[in-house]
Amino acid sequence: MIHIRILRLGHTFIPTSKFLDLLELDEIEKVSFVATKNEEKLFEDLHRTAKFFGKEDIVKQKAVFNFVDLNLLKKVINRFNREFYTDFLVSKIYNFKDFKDNYNFVWIGDNGFDGSNSLVKKAKNFFKIPIYRSYKELCYRKSRLEKDMLVYSDKLILPHEQYLNVFSELYQLDLSGKAYFADLDWRYSKTVEWVKNLEVKKLSYFDNIPHVCILTGRAIWDPSDKLTGNRTYFIDIINDLIKIGAMVHLHAFNIVKNNRSKTVDENNPYLDLAKTGKLIIEPPLNLYAGSKDYSILKRYDAGILHSKLYDELKQTNYLLYKFQQINIPNRFYEYEIADVVPLVEKDSAYYMEQLINQKGFGIVYSDLEDLKNKLWELLDAPQDKLSNIKTFKDFSKVLIQKT
Repeated sequence: MIHIRILRLGHTFIPTSKFLDLLELDEIEKVSFVATKNEEKLFEDLHRTAKFFGKEDIVKQKAVFNFVDLNLLKKVINRFNREFYTDFLVSKIYNFKDFKDNYNFVWIGDNGFDGSNSLVKKAKNFFKIPIYRSYKELCYRKSRLEKDMLVYSDKLILPHEQYLNVFSELYQLDLSGKAYFADLDWRYSKTVEWVKNLEVKKLSYFDNIPHVCILTGRAIWDPSDKLTGNRTYFIDIINDLIKIGAMVHLHAFNIVKNNRSKTVDENNPYLDLAKTGKLIIEPPLNLYAGSKDYSILKRYDAGILHSKLYDELKQTNYLLYKFQQINIPNRFYEYEIADVVPLVEKDSAYYMEQLINQKGFGIVYSDLEDLKNKLWELLDAPQDKLSNIKTFKDFSKVLIQKT
């Protein structure tokens, strides 16, 4: 039996319970997670899920958690690097010299915006062992660090093949020889199985009206905010759904004017829409194994992935536009395991259209009349549970696969 020891660097994003699939592989001897102190709370999801499924011993035996406490100087350096896309003294922030154990490879995750691109070249030069990079959200602009990351990684794990076309266009790089394909947002296999087996009646069973949910961390109401390409601006799509007679349920942690807003302004158009009785502003959902909130999510017939990407984005931020054409929103995987059919407007997200057609799960609509017809057809369709769901077990097998 091969015994694999992994050093995991980079920023951590929920759900951390997905890492249980990696720890449960027989080939894994040890995974050392290195994260900043303020990320420690994110691993509560892993420990809570391990307890729910009786996997606590696996965590104790195979996982080591190293939380770096950043002093003021390190915080300033870290902020500087993330703001200006540099790798200044990054190896000092994480003290690479403290992690010179006998590892098979270093695994660095996960996105362009979190500063982890700066780790790849430095880690490659310091550790002298293979560097594996999982990568999902791009920088939205040409970046020396992103290019260095692509060049110095010994193995790239990307959500799908179309990422290679974007990198080829940006940097004229042929990465096909070291690119593997799996999505780091795939959920823990046992959580997927548990959610699929929950017996919940759809709200439409009682009133014969399609109930559509919006699952998001933040909902904004300023359509001029270009920071995320209007992905979380839902006013127009809610109005459209109300026009065709659907009920809309908004689950958001924050409802604010724009992505720079720090406080919640109660005078917002979402509250006005709620007065119609056709939009219900629901409490945010905390989705984890054992949570009743999965039963709430499963009540809905369909779910919005994001608003239509405005055409002017192609001119104002071409790289963000390109990314949104290939992106798989995180919420898609929650909809998938909860039997909530994802909705995508035609020509708004190229890869999602392709994925929906491939899986046979989801609705791609051309206009409001088409959406109305397909939503009501959905109510009459048998509630077949999607079975071909990828999990983090599949990602983990790609991760440890020999290059």
